Amino acid sequence: MTELLTNYGDIDLIWFDTPHRITPEQSRELYDLVKSLQPNCLINSRIGNGLGDYVSCKDNMLPEEYTDDLIEAPVTLNKTWGYKSFDNNWKDANKVKSIKKHLNDRGVNYL
Repeated sequence: MTELLTNYGDIDLIWFDTPHRITPEQSRELYDLVKSLQPNCLINSRIGNGLGDYVSCKDNMLPEEYTDDLIEAPVTLNKTWGYKSFDNNWKDANKVKSIKKHLNDRGVNYL
């Protein structure tokens, strides 16, 4: 982390996807490290244990309520993340537009 945070200039955002078993101490150590080296860098809530500068929802979760909080929803374009040769269940353009509208109407960023 120190190399990433010190060798590449200003970093605007770090998107963590830590395992559920990360301890509060480990989350705090990561958070404090990022902020000490890149104080303006945003950190998503997947750093764990209630930390983060904004909320990153569970995968494919579409919040129902409007919020003024900073929230993003990671929603796939098919069933999986990354390339999978067997996953050809792509959402059509109208479905993606519908998801985007649903999220935007609730103040949620579509990741």
